[in-house]
Amino acid sequence: MRAHWNRINDWLDHRTGVHTAVRKFLYEDIPASSGWHQVFGSVGLFLFLVQAFTGALLAFNYAPTPGDAYNSLRYILTELTGGRLMRGLHHWGASLMITVVVLHMIQVFLFGAYKKPRFGSTAWRRPRATNWFRKRSSIPSKCSKTQWPSSLPLPFSL
Repeated sequence: MRAHWNRINDWLDHRTGVHTAVRKFLYEDIPASSGWHQVFGSVGLFLFLVQAFTGALLAFNYAPTPGDAYNSLRYILTELTGGRLMRGLHHWGASLMITVVVLHMIQVFLFGAYKKPRFGSTAWRRPRATNWFRKRSSIPSKCSKTQWPSSLPLPFSL
């Protein structure tokens, strides 16, 4: 039975290359100097994806008109399955994302990660100074997006 699954696995890998790609991604050598202090960028990206996903789910059920806003929010919190969880994730994720982005900015500045030398193949990447400026100029936008939904505070009582 195991040989049968191995043949299916080999066929799938030959057709799609998914297993080889996953193996190269997951079993990449990690430098000895890396640690938890270097995960802020990835955590920030993950939190952004959580914000986009929960924001889209909330947008499907929220009516921003003055007459319907309260009722749509009440519907999300009381009748929609997982609505309170979605709203909580979206609310706390926004604050956490700003915190992580600021920590990432401080870490990059203190470690000088925007300077040369750079590790790995970098021919396809932008210069680090360009990345530094682009990411720092997006901070006010992220902060304003975090504070804008605060007009509907989380401890909204019904």
